[in-house]
Amino acid sequence: MPFYLDAIRWGTDDPHFRAPYYRHPDMVFDLRSTPDLSAPGPLGKRVLCFTPGAIPAGPEVVPIGDAGTALTLERKATLKSVFVLGENIVADTVGEFILELLVLLADPTGLSRWKPMRVGRDLKLAFTMGGVMIRKRVAQTDPEWRQTLAVERLGYARWRADAAVTKAELLLAGRTWEQVQNHLRDGTADAEDRRLGGMSPPNHHLKALGALVLKYGVLHTEFLDGLPDEGTLVPSTTLTDDFNRADADALGTASGGFSWVEYVGDMDIVTNRARNMLNSECQSRANSALSTDDHYSQAKVYGSGDIDPNVFVRQPGDTTQTLYLGWINPDVGQVRVYRQVTGTFTQIGSSVAYTHVNGNVLRVEADAGTVTLKVDGVTKIGPVNDANISGNFYTGLRSATSTTPEWDDFEAADLAAGFDAALMQARQVGQVQPVLIPTGVVGY
Repeated sequence: MPFYLDAIRWGTDDPHFRAPYYRHPDMVFDLRSTPDLSAPGPLGKRVLCFTPGAIPAGPEVVPIGDAGTALTLERKATLKSVFVLGENIVADTVGEFILELLVLLADPTGLSRWKPMRVGRDLKLAFTMGGVMIRKRVAQTDPEWRQTLAVERLGYARWRADAAVTKAELLLAGRTWEQVQNHLRDGTADAEDRRLGGMSPPNHHLKALGALVLKYGVLHTEFLDGLPDEGTLVPSTTLTDDFNRADADALGTASGGFSWVEYVGDMDIVTNRARNMLNSECQSRANSALSTDDHYSQAKVYGSGDIDPNVFVRQPGDTTQTLYLGWINPDVGQVRVYRQVTGTFTQIGSSVAYTHVNGNVLRVEADAGTVTLKVDGVTKIGPVNDANISGNFYTGLRSATSTTPEWDDFEAADLAAGFDAALMQARQVGQVQPVLIPTGVVGY
């Protein structure tokens, strides 16, 4: 069962990138850099594919071989040229090369190459790519961990910088974060409160750092990379909104206490549900950051015909249209998963048949380097391999069709279980010695 390279395709009828045909969601991996992901149009960039049958014919197709195929020096030189690698290939088989390609030869910044598949909880690397099943317990001295650590360090630096901006803006406005949040909850918020409330919480980076400690079981100082040590905060976040409030020309304040930000289009409260009010792109963000980028977003969805009451995860918390989208459309009769990078969509995973029933719960999950779509708790798509969006903590609702899509009973939360101070203090470094992790006060 061979691997091969093929070109990503741009669909002009419904503008987004489509991978070449494949039967299962673990049979393709996008080998584009982040700048290429965000640029619409036929770029001719390649994706890694796997097929249980014969390799298809095509001008962009480059056969690689079966997972067990040995790599001769001549074959390594060919692959090095095909993938435009400056590094020498260490792997001895195609299967080993797939691991090397998707993890070790990736770029943690995403600027020059694809981002690496990250190590998961407790330093376990686990994903499937076609006929290659990767299951490896990683040590802190391994290059796989160094790649993941580089991604997380970049994320922490960005989160800390966002928090510093919030603190400076609060100081200039003469307000505290608690005052702003109270005004948003009790309905007395002015324009300045709404502006400040749309920023990253001032100590959220410490909650996110605490989540990294719990996820990987390493000292929090591993992620600082020369930044000041401010300790950690205990991570714990669940967001809910039943939309049971008076009709309004905005989603407003959720029943769970957070506020909504409609950063694209217009959504309203209509008869105790959220509703899209435009026949065009609409995105609303639950304006409360989760503690980790391993999280889910779900809601009951309603409507008929050509509608798309979608939910999303891993949005950065500003007006950037970057996220993973769980897509549903009763008229088309399908569910799909999309990646959106600064407005440009790429479908990841297969289109799966679906018969809509009002009140179905649509859920999308992002966990390390995989994305999964579920309906009423049943997995329809995934886990799909995609490492391109990381370090973003916001979730929400999205639609791009008529004024009839509706949502109810929204919920979003971190996937990692067991967030508490005692567990943070009991985590282990690697697999050996217990350590104490300095923690701050629970909450902000």
